[in-house]
Amino acid sequence: MLRILLFLFIIINFANTQTLLKDRYPKTEKNRPLILPKGKLEIDVGPAFMSGRDNWIQPYINVRYAITKNLEIERLGLRYRFYSNDYWQAAAVLENYGIGKSDDIIFHHSKFELESKYISKSYYAFLIQCGYYFAQGHMSEGRNDGKSDELRITFAMPIKLVYQTSLTVGGGIRFYDYEAYGQGTASFFKILMCLNIVDAVDFVLEMALSSLNDPTDSVLYNESYNKQINFRIRWRFF
Repeated sequence: MLRILLFLFIIINFANTQTLLKDRYPKTEKNRPLILPKGKLEIDVGPAFMSGRDNWIQPYINVRYAITKNLEIERLGLRYRFYSNDYWQAAAVLENYGIGKSDDIIFHHSKFELESKYISKSYYAFLIQCGYYFAQGHMSEGRNDGKSDELRITFAMPIKLVYQTSLTVGGGIRFYDYEAYGQGTASFFKILMCLNIVDAVDFVLEMALSSLNDPTDSVLYNESYNKQINFRIRWRFF
């Protein structure tokens, strides 16, 4: 038991010293900018538990790296911040965010998104995202199996709590046109709790609900859910 505690102490102490090499990164989601500081790498990983899935436990992983003060790589795409002042920030995201597989169909996912964040001097911030999502399905033998288009509008409010903790409440609506399943709308709701353990490490708990049904849920596999909860560790390096 003593060895385990010593090992954990060494890991946390190492993570904490990473931020001493450069300026400190804000401790709460409320104050964090849309782009990481230049040269910073962030790894966000953990298990996700989703209802309505054959494989109801899925790994969640996201990797971000800031190339410049206004440009970063996220997953297989780029985020560029084109406006920033003391209160407002705005960025454009172009991302090929993964390849999913359901049954014998392979889905290729891409998105283009505009996002803006207002950071108040008090305890809250406000985030809005408007994105166009595209997915193309292919059978394993190479035959096309239809495409999906989706416009998604998301609103979120990160709120600063106590002890480097923030609570983000958000939701939105999805307007989809799936070749295989038709047109429709779906709403979703999320709650995210983020606790900054040390400067370089966060513990994240996220819960989400969506009104998507099973057929449409399978098209955008990586981004869709009926109910889910995930536990993650975010670790930032210089």
